[in-house]
Amino acid sequence: MTTQLSFPDYILENRAPTLRELCDRLPATTASKPVRYSNPFKRKTRYPSNWSEVAHHYKSLTGYRCQVCHQQCLHPHDSRAGMSKSQIAQQTLNAHHVDGDTFNDSPENIFVVCSRHHLDIHRGTGGIPPKGQQNLFR
Repeated sequence: MTTQLSFPDYILENRAPTLRELCDRLPATTASKPVRYSNPFKRKTRYPSNWSEVAHHYKSLTGYRCQVCHQQCLHPHDSRAGMSKSQIAQQTLNAHHVDGDTFNDSPENIFVVCSRHHLDIHRGTGGIPPKGQQNLFR
């Protein structure tokens, strides 16, 4: 049984999020002073020590399917025999942090997406290739 997780309109509409949409996804704070986020790149490690377990938990909730395209991706125990590196990469599932803080593992901050959509999110194209560029995945 898979759990249906929610994801924002910009993912459904295959576009890059606006700053307002990203800010709206962050939890409200009741602090009187502005919240100061530490720079995750200044940390000695970029992910918490239990990151593999956390990522596996969220991936399991979706049945190892991308929350955008619902592509079935590889489970950790699936055989990769006979698959090229490219095929493995296309079927790899990623847990993406919305706010960029790799230590914020709250459910509203994690999207489980295939490699293609994870790359699209980081490129800021939202899945839309730049004008004149061929999209090899569709």
